[in-house]
Amino acid sequence: MSRLCAMRGELLGAGSGLVCLAGPWWHFLSTSHTPGTMITSRVFFGEPGPWFNQLDMDGDKTSVFHDVDGSVSEYPGSYLTKADNWLLRHPDCIDVPDWRGAICSGHYAQMYIQAYRTSNLRMKIVKNDFPGRPLHLEGALTGSTHYQQYQPVVTLRKGYTIHWDRTAPAELAIWLINFNK
Repeated sequence: MSRLCAMRGELLGAGSGLVCLAGPWWHFLSTSHTPGTMITSRVFFGEPGPWFNQLDMDGDKTSVFHDVDGSVSEYPGSYLTKADNWLLRHPDCIDVPDWRGAICSGHYAQMYIQAYRTSNLRMKIVKNDFPGRPLHLEGALTGSTHYQQYQPVVTLRKGYTIHWDRTAPAELAIWLINFNK
């Protein structure tokens, strides 16, 4: 039986077993065929091209999901993230090149950052453990004139530094969401 999965307005045909979890940020695949490439993998974080654009949207850059029971990674309680997500990476992460990702352990939370009275600032966030690996975010709200929001996922109990591409916003609201209390 063949299934179809919509990804960013495109239709991707695949054999049985294709499962796409909601959102344009990451795609959980068991077997998929994209033009010219056969991928047999449990996870695939995408590659630049016609199906995934340039993978440069904020959600593309901050992709992560929790493998609670270990059925995907064989490591119960692990987190799967993109290979280049240095906000979450640490030396004990296991690289999985076929997935373009890594299996990591740790305690994570999503930061919810609202910058008021600005709409077009780019934010650079750096995990202090890896100062040479910044993450640049555009913000999730296109067309908003009174505020912008950024939603990176970070490792708890670690230090981060935030920079702006122009004058820093005069007013910020920052809180953590999506973490185990």
